[in-house]
This record gives sequence, structure tokens and C-alpha cells, in this order.
Amino acid sequence: LLYNGNFKKGLNDWIVDGTGVSVANGQSCPSGYAVKMVGATNTTQEIRQTNISLDPNVDVYTLSWYQFTSSTGYDGITNPFRRPEIAMYYTDGTVDWIGTSDQTNYDVWEKRTKTINKKSGKSFSHASVTFYNRDTTRIVYYSDVMFEKGSLSNTWSPNPNEIYDGISTFNKDGLRIEM
Repeated sequence: LLYNGNFKKGLNDWIVDGTGVSVANGQSCPSGYAVKMVGATNTTQEIRQTNISLDPNVDVYTLSWYQFTSSTGYDGITNPFRRPEIAMYYTDGTVDWIGTSDQTNYDVWEKRTKTINKKSGKSFSHASVTFYNRDTTRIVYYSDVMFEKGSLSNTWSPNPNEIYDGISTFNKDGLRIEM
């Protein structure tokens, strides 16, 4: 449901706030690309996608991502954190803010997940997903971000709308795809 979750197209489709945010390739994460957030105390770096359309008939969504947090650096004293936050909007206009925990194993890529269940009697409308590096001098990398229906975290795959941007025609001579 997210676009460019492996960051191979740079920061396209992501809203960026803060300085020190870039894309690094050659990483040891599955795709080889990651968003890199170079932190500083009393500042926030973030990337986000908003207005992610959700199916109101789906009860459960799962966010998955790979994260690497450097051991070098230190945390500030004003609410430091390095993790995603999900805003789940309901059709009745209410919103749930769902946080995740900070990565506690440093200098290693970890696959992390967060499953979100809808509240009883409600239906999801849309979502917003934000990744943070806040009030810390540590460097944080995020990669292979995926937001999907259901409670299982699958291997990263692109949003189905990203797979094909060309024109296809089918006639007596077969299928023709233009890129």
C-alpha cells in the first residue's frame, strides 16, 4: 500500500522533514537501499506517507520494515526515539495513533513488524505512516517498508501500482508491452 518502500527511487513518494535525511545504497539490507537519518540532539528527522487508502472491510493491517541503528552516538534528554508511528483513521472521523518500540539491538539489521487491529464496530478509512529519528545523534536506517492487509508480514514487494507504468496491448499477434 506504500509507494517506494525500498527507496530505489530515492525519496520519491515520501514527505521529508528535517535535515540529514538521504538515501544510501550498498546497504546490507535485503534491497540494498535504505533511507539514512543522521540525527542530532533537539531535532527531528522524519519521512512519511499520508492518505494511504484502506479497505473498510479489512480488520487487520501490518507494517513491516528493516531497521539499523548505530551504536555510536547518544540520546538527548527531550523524548529521544527512532521508530515509526502509524495513524489509523476510521470512517467515523476518529483516529488511533499507534507507536512502536525503539530498536534496542545496535549495529544490526532487524526486520520489525507492527500489526494493527481495528476497534470493534469501526471501519478503517485511511492511514499515515511516519518514520522518525528524534533527539539522538545516532544514525538510523530504514528499508523495505511495507504496509499490507492482514496479520502476516510477507517478504517485501512493491505496491502493485508501481509494478507497471507502460502501455500494453493484446491482439492477434500477442501481448505487447511498451515501457
